[in-house]
Amino acid sequence: MTSLFSHSLLNDTDRDVPGAYRAFSRGTVHAALPSKDDNDRSSADVRPLRKNYAVVAKEMAKTQSLAASFRNISHYLSLIERARNTIQGVEAKLTELDATVSEAAGLVDHDDYNSVSVGAIARASIAGLASGSGTFTAVSPLATSGEGAGSTFTIRANGTGDYDIVNIESNGSGYAVDDTITIAGTALGGSTSRNDATITVTDISTLNKVTTDLELAADDIDRIALQLRAQTVVDEISGIINGSKFWDEEIFGGLRAIGYAQIGHQPSERTLIDIQELSTRTIGSYLNAYFVNGGFETSSDLEGSYVKETAVQTTGAMASLYGWTIGLEQVALGPSIAGSDAANGLITSTIGGFQTPNDSTPTPQNADSPAQVSRGDNYRATGGSFSYNIAGDGLQLISDNLRVNGGDVIHGPYLISQSPVALNSGDTISFSWKGEVTDNAFDAYAYLLDANTGSTTELLDSYGNSTTGWSTVTHTVAADASYYFVFVSGSFDYDFTGSVTAASASGNSPVSGAITASATGTAASGINSATHSGTATGASSFSNIAQTSTSGNGTGATFTISTNGSGTYSLGGINSSGSGYQIGDTITISGASLGGADGVHDLTLTVTALTPASYSVNQSSTTGSGSGAIFTVASNSAGNYSVTSIPTFGSNYALNDQVTIAGSNIGGTDTQNDATLTLTKVGATTFSGVTQASTSGSGSGAVFTISIDGSGNYGVVSVTNGGAGYEPDNTITVSGASLGGTSPAHDLTITIDNIETTSGAILHIDNISVSRAVEPPTIIEGIDISTKNAAIEAATVIADAIKQIQFRDSYLASKETALQNSLNAISAQTASSDLLIIDLSVKETVRQLKKFDVMNALMSDVQKAKYLLNSGLLRLI
Repeated sequence: MTSLFSHSLLNDTDRDVPGAYRAFSRGTVHAALPSKDDNDRSSADVRPLRKNYAVVAKEMAKTQSLAASFRNISHYLSLIERARNTIQGVEAKLTELDATVSEAAGLVDHDDYNSVSVGAIARASIAGLASGSGTFTAVSPLATSGEGAGSTFTIRANGTGDYDIVNIESNGSGYAVDDTITIAGTALGGSTSRNDATITVTDISTLNKVTTDLELAADDIDRIALQLRAQTVVDEISGIINGSKFWDEEIFGGLRAIGYAQIGHQPSERTLIDIQELSTRTIGSYLNAYFVNGGFETSSDLEGSYVKETAVQTTGAMASLYGWTIGLEQVALGPSIAGSDAANGLITSTIGGFQTPNDSTPTPQNADSPAQVSRGDNYRATGGSFSYNIAGDGLQLISDNLRVNGGDVIHGPYLISQSPVALNSGDTISFSWKGEVTDNAFDAYAYLLDANTGSTTELLDSYGNSTTGWSTVTHTVAADASYYFVFVSGSFDYDFTGSVTAASASGNSPVSGAITASATGTAASGINSATHSGTATGASSFSNIAQTSTSGNGTGATFTISTNGSGTYSLGGINSSGSGYQIGDTITISGASLGGADGVHDLTLTVTALTPASYSVNQSSTTGSGSGAIFTVASNSAGNYSVTSIPTFGSNYALNDQVTIAGSNIGGTDTQNDATLTLTKVGATTFSGVTQASTSGSGSGAVFTISIDGSGNYGVVSVTNGGAGYEPDNTITVSGASLGGTSPAHDLTITIDNIETTSGAILHIDNISVSRAVEPPTIIEGIDISTKNAAIEAATVIADAIKQIQFRDSYLASKETALQNSLNAISAQTASSDLLIIDLSVKETVRQLKKFDVMNALMSDVQKAKYLLNSGLLRLI
C-alpha cells in the first residue's frame, strides 16, 4: 500500500509542499519536536531533527518556487512555439502566393520560374564570435563570395558569443543561395577580425528573381485560373490565422489574440501577423493593427517592433519622440487667404505630406460689443518660440512670447503619429486634452488624417481666454481607413490690444505753408563786447557809466570804466548791454564823467560783438501772396540774421518768395535793421516725436513721425514708439498747432491699422487610445490579379509582408532562446534541492513535520480525528 507521504516533494507540489510548509510555519511544530526529556527517543535521535529544521524549510520553499517558475516558463515557451508555427505557416503560404501573383503579373513564365538562381536575399543564417551584447542597425557587408550587392542588416549580439539576424533591412540584388557575406566585427561592437560575422544566403526572393533575371513573358496568361489558385492559397492562410486563436486566462489575463499571437499581458508581448486583410493597401503594415505610446513615454518597451526605435531627438524644426513626430514651427490651417503669408508659402500648410484641413472656426472672435473678429492664422508671428515638454500629464505643445498682429491666431507646434493606424467603421478613438492660457488665449485643433487620400476628420476645435480643465474627446470612426493622429496647438490674441505697428493719417494740413527760409539783413542788439580808446587822468574806477553819444541808434548800455593813473582807460565790464546797437557803432563817454575834462579825456568804445537774440514774429510784407506764417528769427553776435524755425507755416507761399520782417520787430529800427527772408522750402515737411493729444481708445505712449506733402495730405512716416493698450481702428488726435498749423483747422487724425502684441498657450494631450468595435477580421480578401498592373502591385506588397513576417519570426526566435536559457538555469538550481530526497536525516525531518500536520488536524477537528482513527489512517504514520 502506498503511504500518504511517500511521494517526492517535486512530484506533487500542490499537496506536499504547501502542506508541509504550512505545518512547519506554525510555532507549535517547533515546540512539539522531541527533546532530550522525552522518554520515547534518545537525545542522539533528537539532534538530527533539530539540526535539519532550517534546511528543510529553506529547501522546501526553494523547490516550490523553482517548480512554479519551470511550469510557467514551459507554458510560455509553448505559446511562443505556437506563435512561430503560425507565422512560419503564413510565410510559407505567402511565398506560394507570391509565386502565383508574380506569374499573373507577367514577370515570369511558369515553366521557367524555378530556374532563376540569383536575386534579392529572402532568408539567411549567421555565424561568428560576438563580443558583448547590443543591436546594430544598417550594417553593410565587408565582402561577399558572389556577385550580390546592396544588402544591409540589423544584427544582434546576444551577450553569449552568438549573433542573430534581427532584420534584413535591404535585400539587395544578384545574390545566390549559399553565397557568404562577411560583416566586419568592428561594425558589431567587436575590436578585431575575430569578431567578424559570416552570413550565408539560404533563400532568394522569388519576386526579385523575376525582376532581375527573367525576360518578360507574353501577356497571354490565364489569369482566371491564377485568380482561383490565389484564392485557394488565401483561404489556406485564413485557416492558419483562424487556427491560431487561443484563450488562456492564466497567461493572458483574458486578452484574446485574434489575427495575431500575443505572449503575455503587455502590448510589448503582442506578436502581430497582420494578415487581417490581404490587399494591395494594407498587407504587411502590421503596425496598423494597434496604437502604441498613447501616454508619450520617452522610450518604448515594444521590443521587436518593426519600426526603428530611437531616443528623443530634435533636428531643425522637427522633434522625434517614440511613435510621434513634433513640428516645432508655425502651421496654417485652411482656408488660405489670398495674398497672406500662408498663401505666399511663408508658413507651413502641410502636415504628414498632406494639405492641412479647413478650420471650422478660422476667424474666432472675442466677447466685446461689438465683437472683434480675428483675421485667422494665415500670418507669420515674429519672435517667440515653439517647444514641447513631457510631464506627468502627458505631452505639452507650447508656444511662448510670440509677437503677433492684433487678434491673430498662431497655430503651432503640432504633433503627428509616425505610423498610421488601421481603424474600421465603429472603432472609437479617445484622448484627454486641456487648453492652458499663458498669454491671451488658446486655440486648439485635432483631426484624423487618412494616410491614403489625405482627407481629414475633425476631432477637436476649441478656443478660449481662460485655462480649461481636463476633457475627454471620444470619436467613432465612420469609414475604414488607415489614419494618422494629428494635434495642433495654438494661441489667439483675444483682447486685440497691443502696441501700434501701422497707422494711417487724415486731416487738412497747412497747404503751401512756409517750411524753411534763409535770412539777410543787419541785426541790432545789445552790446556783448567793445574796444576802447582815449587819454585818462588819475587812477579811479567808475560804475554804471552811460554813453554821452553814439554813432548809431543804440541806447541803454552802461559800463564799468577804470583809469590806472598813467593815462590809460580799461573796460572793466558791461553792466547793461542796452539795445539797438550794431557792429561798428562808436560810443562816446565824456571825460567829465570819468574824472577828467570834457573833450580832453573823452573815452571812445567801438562795438565788436552783439548779444544774440531771438524773436517770434509775423511777416511785415512779402513779395508773394502768402500769409499767416510765424517765423522765429535769431541774430548772432556778428549781427547776422537766421530763421531757426517756422512754428506756423501759414499758406499760399511760393518758393523764393521774399518776406520782410521790420527791424523794429526784431530789436532794431525799421529799414536799417529789417530782415529779408527768402523761402527755400514750401508745403512739404516732416515732424518727429509727435504724440497724441487724445485717443478714442485707452492706449497711450505712441510716438510718430508725421509728414506733410504740400498738397494738404498728412502721412505717418513711421511709428517711433508703439506704446501699449491700443486696438485696431482706434483713432489718435494730434493738435494742428503742433504741426505748423492751427487747431482745430489743421488737426491730424491717426487711425490704428495694426498692432503687435504677445501671445502664447499650451495644449496638453494624454491618454490616446483606440477601442475596437469588433474583433479584427481574420479572413483574407482583396487580392486582385485580374490585370497585369494589379498583379504587379500585389506582388510588391506581398514581398514586403514576407519581409516583415520574417522579422517577427526572428524576434520570437530570440525570445525562445532567452527562455530556454532560463529553463537551463532553473535545472541547475534544482539539482541543489536533491538534498530533500537523498539525505535520510532530512527525509526523516519531513516525515515528522507531516505527522505534526495530521496531529494539528486531530486537535482542531474532533470529528475529523475520529474519522482518521476509525479509518486506520493513523497507522500509516
